[in-house]
Amino acid sequence: LFTHSNHSRDPAPLAPPSLPTEPPSPRRPKSRLGRLTLALMFLALGVAGFLDATAVLSPSAGDYAALVLAAVGTGLVIGAWWGRARALIPLGVVLVPVVLVASILPEGPSLAGGSGEVYERPASSAALEQEYRLGAGQLTVDLRDVVLAPGEVRALRVTVGFGEVTVVLPDSVTVVARADAGIGTVDLFGMRTGGLEPQLGGERTGSPFSGTLDLTARAGVGQVRVVRVAAGAPLHPFGDGLFGPGSEVF
Repeated sequence: LFTHSNHSRDPAPLAPPSLPTEPPSPRRPKSRLGRLTLALMFLALGVAGFLDATAVLSPSAGDYAALVLAAVGTGLVIGAWWGRARALIPLGVVLVPVVLVASILPEGPSLAGGSGEVYERPASSAALEQEYRLGAGQLTVDLRDVVLAPGEVRALRVTVGFGEVTVVLPDSVTVVARADAGIGTVDLFGMRTGGLEPQLGGERTGSPFSGTLDLTARAGVGQVRVVRVAAGAPLHPFGDGLFGPGSEVF
């Protein structure tokens, strides 16, 4: 006898036909725009530095920052149509406030003149230069050995971009002095001020047998200090500077 069952096993479902797979899209090549922008930036800085070193121009620190910002901005504008330079955005964000701060200074701090700790002491009025400059660091101009002839008027300018300026004057010389800074502190003949664009002016009368020194001392960012000491008096460290006995200091 044969038995017949009405239940039969359902056939296994058929697998869907495999679709052709698309090959992975090739990786986009790295953009050269960022490197080209950096090359443009360094080229601009190099040209500006060469002109500064050869005294053709005297760009300030703000001018250097503006050059870098201009190169970054050029790269970002080009990147809107060609290439990718998203890595330049943080650099531009950092540079914007730097350029803004430098633009409000009365005279942007200059990096001309090198850097370090410089001590100048001319041995006579003939050796006295019209200007002493330092880009960054500490600049001291000691005029204790300078004697001006009666009626002689000499102009002197002492500047530092970032750092400290100290001018030591003999009390025998009549001095008309102006001292200022972009940001920092100014100490002139015992008077002190500080903050944004501090400036002081004053005059001190010396010997009637001596000439007059017209002094301008300036720092872009930092401290300016002008002191008077007895002619030939030795200086000694006191506090954060060099002073002589009987000097006019703060």
